[in-house]
Amino acid sequence: MTKKLKRIHETSRGGRRQVLIKNRHIRTICERVSVETGYPFQWCFDELMEMFADQHVLGLNSQDALFKRVVEKLEL
Repeated sequence: MTKKLKRIHETSRGGRRQVLIKNRHIRTICERVSVETGYPFQWCFDELMEMFADQHVLGLNSQDALFKRVVEKLEL
């Protein structure tokens, strides 16, 4: 028996689905930036995914780069 998924535009989040993040390093980065900036966790995660799409590599400065990116968006 397979559960049928709702169409994306019919979801309660307006087309956005949440995911379970099992990687502790990625989850910690998003949580810290979220707490420090007051930006919701999901938005921080989305920004991190945008960084990966822009070919940023996960490393030691990922949290700093994400923090800088989120703060720049808040200033606009």
